[in-house]
Amino acid sequence: ASIQSPNTNVSLQVGQEYTVKWTTNNIENLVLQYSTNGGQDWVTVGVLTASNHQYNWVVPNVYTENGKIRIYDASDANVFA
Repeated sequence: ASIQSPNTNVSLQVGQEYTVKWTTNNIENLVLQYSTNGGQDWVTVGVLTASNHQYNWVVPNVYTENGKIRIYDASDANVFA
């Protein structure tokens, strides 16, 4: 799985809906997560159908300058993007 957007150094606004897009190969479901502390801790947004290739995410009401998002194969937590 690979995240296509958002790209690095994107500024997102609290409460804004943002489309997270990805590409996948041979993955049925993926987990979408975000971090507000540079990847030390992760919050799960949900388990998503990989073939949809996008998810409209509402940016949570948390200020950070170290935010990250990631996706991974729901059946193999060792495959990150």
